[in-house]
Amino acid sequence: MSRHPSISDFPPAIQEQIRRKLAATAVPHAASPAVPGSSDSGMEGRRGPVPQKAIPLPSRRGPNKNEQRFLRTHILPLYCHGQQIVYEGVTFKLPGGSRYTPDYTVFDTEEGFAIVCYEVKGGYRLGSEGRAYTAFRECRAAYPHIRFEWWKWNPKHKVYEREHD
Repeated sequence: MSRHPSISDFPPAIQEQIRRKLAATAVPHAASPAVPGSSDSGMEGRRGPVPQKAIPLPSRRGPNKNEQRFLRTHILPLYCHGQQIVYEGVTFKLPGGSRYTPDYTVFDTEEGFAIVCYEVKGGYRLGSEGRAYTAFRECRAAYPHIRFEWWKWNPKHKVYEREHD
């Protein structure tokens, strides 16, 4: 009987990354700060108060339609209580120096501590899929205590198929 790995089984950098993601799930953006020199800061330009401008914050990219469909049809039905699902929440540093970020990471804290990472691909093979698959295989070999799953949409049958076991 294999036990689920505990957070202490991971390297310190991954432990810190897991703790940060668990602590900050779905944190909304803070209001944009005022630009120095704006009328709210009490400063004025040569011709009077400088109009207030907001500093644009980088937009948080969310899941695409394919990844949303996979979340609804495969991940959410499997997990209900004691699990935390994070979209692109963990980035693994690979032995070759590159990095790999799975689409979804599920932290199961109900029985021990299990981690399952899902990579979801659409029905059409893009040029980046080969590189993603190489990083996926390298990550799976580097972190054998984590379960990695590669899923691909089959447009002909309109289902997801698990690949590369």
